[in-house]
Amino acid sequence: MSISLPAQQEILRTLALLLTGDDSGVSEAVMLYLAAASRNEHFREKALLYYCEALTKTDLQLQKAACLALKSLKATESIKMLVTLCQSDTEEIRNVASETLLSLGEAGRLAYEQLDKFPRDFVKVGGRHASEVATPFN
Repeated sequence: MSISLPAQQEILRTLALLLTGDDSGVSEAVMLYLAAASRNEHFREKALLYYCEALTKTDLQLQKAACLALKSLKATESIKMLVTLCQSDTEEIRNVASETLLSLGEAGRLAYEQLDKFPRDFVKVGGRHASEVATPFN
């Protein structure tokens, strides 16, 4: 566990990791908490930045947790990054990323359906190429 993370990031990390635990009651409570907290614009922005960044880490458990957290946030802003994870070499990550994509409404479903049809750079999201979709890093 990294001691260098700021307190807020450590809380976001812990919440996400609780989503991957064996206790379905805890997972459900955390999902409800994240969904409710995401109505606060400041919290949502911080959470999106943290969880999207976590998707880029090599820690598979954290990637999986971040996918689940983004699902709870209904973070359509993360579609481009999830599309990339759907092409991971790790089956578990591909499955969680795919499930998360499919949970993100019409745009997520369309991006998922196009995964098999096109190379990653050409997957369209909401009528735009994935590379044009706004993310917290654009």
